[in-house]
Amino acid sequence: MKTTGLILTVLAGLTLQAYAAGPQKIRIVIDAAHGGKDAGAVSAGGDKESDITLQLAKALEAEAKAQHIEMVQTRTSADASLTLEERAKQGSEAGVKTVLISLHANYSASNADQKGVEVYYYKDNASGNQSQWLAEKLKTLLTSVASVKMAEKNLVVLRNAQVPAVTIEAGYLSNAEDLANLKNKDYQKKIASLIVKAVQD
Repeated sequence: MKTTGLILTVLAGLTLQAYAAGPQKIRIVIDAAHGGKDAGAVSAGGDKESDITLQLAKALEAEAKAQHIEMVQTRTSADASLTLEERAKQGSEAGVKTVLISLHANYSASNADQKGVEVYYYKDNASGNQSQWLAEKLKTLLTSVASVKMAEKNLVVLRNAQVPAVTIEAGYLSNAEDLANLKNKDYQKKIASLIVKAVQD
């Protein structure tokens, strides 16, 4: 009985310490790809990848704030322009779960039927395993709204990232269905909420 009482006392103390410490703080670094003179891919109707990614970034910012998650935008305006190295420089901080989400839109010049989301990660750096885990989580969740492919890819932003990082190609500007979704505010919000859920898990 004495042993049982001691164990319960220790467990209660540990629970109280965990409660006092509170949940781990989360920070999402949102990278809206391209910007400034770099429009990225452009649809047949003139829709710029840089504009689409900025809209997605703002939707993700709103969802992050709604969940009381700290967020940092690498680009906040259409004319802002950053190097790939600048986009990847956000560092880690003790006690803060920080991830980098780089937002893109895809394009196929040869196949207008090609569509869907693609998630990329890079494994050969300090955060590689966590990046892969996040990519797998995103693939699972985003499958509820689109077909999703996941692959490892040696991209500068992912390779140089100091925190777990993924690139999300949110759809094809060359596909009519994907393009309509990417420009739809409700769809943007849905994608954003799924990204936030993946980061929270």
